[in-house]
Amino acid sequence: MYSLTNRLSYFMYSGLACLFACGMLCHLQARFGFMISPELGLEVKLDPVDDLSFAVTGISYFNEDKFYFKGEDALVFTFDLLADLNGIFNWNTNMVFLSMVCEFGNENDRQKVTVWDQRILRTDTENHKLNLQKEYVEYHLTDVQRSLRGSEVTVYLRWEGMSTIGFYYADLVEIGKFTAPDVYTTTQKRSYYAGPSSRKHNY
Repeated sequence: MYSLTNRLSYFMYSGLACLFACGMLCHLQARFGFMISPELGLEVKLDPVDDLSFAVTGISYFNEDKFYFKGEDALVFTFDLLADLNGIFNWNTNMVFLSMVCEFGNENDRQKVTVWDQRILRTDTENHKLNLQKEYVEYHLTDVQRSLRGSEVTVYLRWEGMSTIGFYYADLVEIGKFTAPDVYTTTQKRSYYAGPSSRKHNY
């Protein structure tokens, strides 16, 4: 005959297993956007980022930096970015870490550098739609191999979702390309932060 503790252990285990299964179903529903249609079919939400447009509006700094390091290319540019991020957020999203990644180099040696980022809480609904005009990158686009001159740079928008229930997930989309100048355009020492010293940072 089962003891009282054995019965309690069984009910606790069954309850925790049920909670785990429900939590995983909730995470999968929010992560992959499965919705129950009126016909009891499954519909999948696509294109989490909508109304997306990107353009480089200028290059404010490009030089071979010999002051902080033993020579590396350092580039700063401004950009326009329009993006509707509402498709990323749902009831299970705690926070989204958004970043802009630049990729360049040949096929055998691709370099990836994060040049801009922003943390957006689900409750910060005013930031779910981005409309940035002539925004400066936050971090220098650098290359220790000094091969950035004349390189084609591919720009990606990457998001990392931190779920309230379930696993962390991430994805990215290509948003544009630009070509770095063939020659260095500035001679002064680069500042610690990219862009003007009076700029307001987004975190």
